[in-house]
Amino acid sequence: MTAHSLLVSWEALSPTHARGHLTGYRVLYAPADRVSELSGETSLAAPVPLRGLRPYTNYSVQVAGLTKVGEGPASEPHFCTTEEDVPGPPAGVKVAVVRSGTVVVSWLPPVSSNGRLLTYFITLRGREVKVRKCVERWM
Repeated sequence: MTAHSLLVSWEALSPTHARGHLTGYRVLYAPADRVSELSGETSLAAPVPLRGLRPYTNYSVQVAGLTKVGEGPASEPHFCTTEEDVPGPPAGVKVAVVRSGTVVVSWLPPVSSNGRLLTYFITLRGREVKVRKCVERWM
């Protein structure tokens, strides 16, 4: 599992549950908040890597057996979250000069946080700046 992939595995269907000659499996997945937008990967056996996923996103994953007649009923959904990644850039950055040597910098959280935001770093001409006071307010 990475920030952009999951590895899905399952136990093979028994012949009594396969409802015919099993030709493969279909892995259905989508972000948990968009289960109506299911994507699918077909495979002969487990495990199946799912790639190109969004970082730090909760996914719903189901597996269904395939026969020459079609797709069987899917398993109950299982939920898993991709790992964190670096955040996108802060939004709405503003800088105001208060007096010589003093500025006020404000910003909004990134559109894509890709995880839990822990801190921000402010740099000026390639050097880290000492922050005297930091106030967090998100509206």
